[in-house]
Amino acid sequence: MITMSEEWVSLWYRCMTWNIDYGMYCRARAAVDETTCKQLEAKFPGIADIYTDFDELDKWPEDGLQSEQWRNWFEPRRELFMPQIGEVITPTEHVAKQGHVLLDLPLLANQADTEELVQQYLKSYYAKPGFIPAAAPKYNLHLTDGKLALNLKEVRQACVSAEHSYAYFSDDADEIGFKKAVTEFVRHHIDDMGWSLDEKARKLLDEKHRLSDENHSSFAARLTRSRRHFVALCRNAIRGRFPDVSEFDSLVLKKF
Repeated sequence: MITMSEEWVSLWYRCMTWNIDYGMYCRARAAVDETTCKQLEAKFPGIADIYTDFDELDKWPEDGLQSEQWRNWFEPRRELFMPQIGEVITPTEHVAKQGHVLLDLPLLANQADTEELVQQYLKSYYAKPGFIPAAAPKYNLHLTDGKLALNLKEVRQACVSAEHSYAYFSDDADEIGFKKAVTEFVRHHIDDMGWSLDEKARKLLDEKHRLSDENHSSFAARLTRSRRHFVALCRNAIRGRFPDVSEFDSLVLKKF
């Protein structure tokens, strides 16, 4: 089963911050520029709704998911992306909602026994005639024929490749400069990308700052692919589809 997670949401957030059209829309809304808003709303149906939910987005924080900035953005929006179990502290103030159930759950000494008790209860509850489930979250992972265009690791690599490779590459680099840029990116971010080398090759990279021609070609191809994925993810994020790498016309900030 493919399910949304907080990390998936954070990757979506990161891609949205690089979408130039979304940034233009945010500035137009803040300036009450109705002309620009209408132009962008005509080009990107649903952008107004996305703005209502996502609001203006700050640059992705260095301390990531643990940052106060992220917590302040994500927690009020959690239910837009995934179901949430919450403890009812004051039952008299509880408001019943369709597809939700309020339980008086005894916490047994053994966790497994408690879990079994809950499973038995839910099994009988789901079997009741006329059972109505809770509404699905508003935003879900985009699937094509039941499959993700990219898995979590690939999307994570796409974000890392774009957010860090610009520090090593320049548009006018020659072949030697390009090779050095790839090597330096791999040296600093091989672990962030989830890549690996055998012990001898890793020692050569760490101590001599070098890659064999074979390893360089392999990493260069993978890095290029990840950066291409990132651009496609950013373009499609503005229309509420993530992860999606299909062709779509939207402007993306390219610092790499």
